[in-house]
Amino acid sequence: MALTVFQAFDIFLERLTPLPSERDAKARHRLSVETSLKGSASFGVHRFRETGSFGHGTGIRNHCDVDLLVSMTGSKPTSDTALRWVKEALKASFPMTIVEIRRPTVVVRFAGGAEQWEILPGFRASPQGETPVYDIPGPASGWMSSAPTAHLDY
Repeated sequence: MALTVFQAFDIFLERLTPLPSERDAKARHRLSVETSLKGSASFGVHRFRETGSFGHGTGIRNHCDVDLLVSMTGSKPTSDTALRWVKEALKASFPMTIVEIRRPTVVVRFAGGAEQWEILPGFRASPQGETPVYDIPGPASGWMSSAPTAHLDY
């Protein structure tokens, strides 16, 4: 039986969509990542915000990572220090897992790298009630502004 272009495209999209097993594994890891960061003695956590394609249903099977912004509380240190704090908290919780700083995020490679997380430390820079703007580590050094909800709305 020959397929129409629309039927073939639906099959193609289905093959690109992450499997339920991938979603389940990432949901379990999200809980453990959040628990790890909430338990840090170096910083407080205001909230977590998933910002990437996986969380928004546009990720590609076996190729998308999970992007998680952690809104930190307290005095804002240097961006290098914030990245180090996140790395140390995650490494303490996952000692057998590769955890490394790859600016502007801390990368966690679960399952030997088959599941990758990018954790982005951020400090809220905008007043409450306004569109959230965060100071996040810049690609080379320092801080830069990011507005993830405005980006999603766009």
